[in-house]
Amino acid sequence: MILEAILNLVRLLLQFICALLPDIPDIEVSLLEDLTHYFDLIFDNLDLLPFFIDINTVQVLVPLVLIVINFEHIYHFAIWVLKKLPLGIS
Repeated sequence: MILEAILNLVRLLLQFICALLPDIPDIEVSLLEDLTHYFDLIFDNLDLLPFFIDINTVQVLVPLVLIVINFEHIYHFAIWVLKKLPLGIS
């Protein structure tokens, strides 16, 4: 019950904040059609992508790149976990 009351309060607060924001103007139809055409052009030609990039290589490299980019954070998290364990590691 307490959690439900807190979530209702958060919902009311978000509705109040959104009511204060100005309305977003409508997008012109021609601009929307151009944007749709651009996205269709990109996504309709994804069949050609395997000729230039091997998808299996990308599936392996993307997680490795993310690990390398975030290595410092992962290292600090691992050290924090090891310090919390009663192993006598300092």
